Amino acid sequence: MMHQRSENTIFLDDKINGLVDFDNSYRGILILDLAITMMWFCSRGKFDVDGAVIIYRAYDQIRRLTKKEKEYLFEAVHYVHICVALLCFYVFAVNYKGFTIKERGYY
Repeated sequence: MMHQRSENTIFLDDKINGLVDFDNSYRGILILDLAITMMWFCSRGKFDVDGAVIIYRAYDQIRRLTKKEKEYLFEAVHYVHICVALLCFYVFAVNYKGFTIKERGYY
């Protein structure tokens, strides 16, 4: 079962209707947006593959992935998991030393 995050998510009749995340908005590789969405909604201890498939199919109805994007989607999901893990480690390490994130220039 997908982990539902209420922030940044627009629901209509208990179904995801849209995602809005200005903190992570950027111009770049579109499969990273899809991979990030899969990570946030499907990572709760063990990765929910069935939930990721639901997200993929919904995305694919609006915008079809290219052959190259399909080829690299699995790697993109791994990449965003590693990025978030490293960011969490960084936040922990900085806070452990007594610095706040703001003092270190993260924001």
